[in-house]
Amino acid sequence: MPAIATASSAFPRHIEDWGRTRYREAWDRQKDYVQQRLDGRRGDTLVFTEHEPVYTMGLRAGAVAHLLWDPAQLAA
Repeated sequence: MPAIATASSAFPRHIEDWGRTRYREAWDRQKDYVQQRLDGRRGDTLVFTEHEPVYTMGLRAGAVAHLLWDPAQLAA
């Protein structure tokens, strides 16, 4: 018979709503939370956030050629 999760093991201890965040800020905060968790300074945490728009091009050589917007359009 499989183990049954209890409320203390199935749900995070902390729930946070970061609102809308820049991708890099959220990434840095998450890495900090992971380190705190590994160090035993933070319990499980469920984070809600919405990222500002993110554009990725990957690592493939020449990927920038597929970017259709110029810097002015991206800034807008």
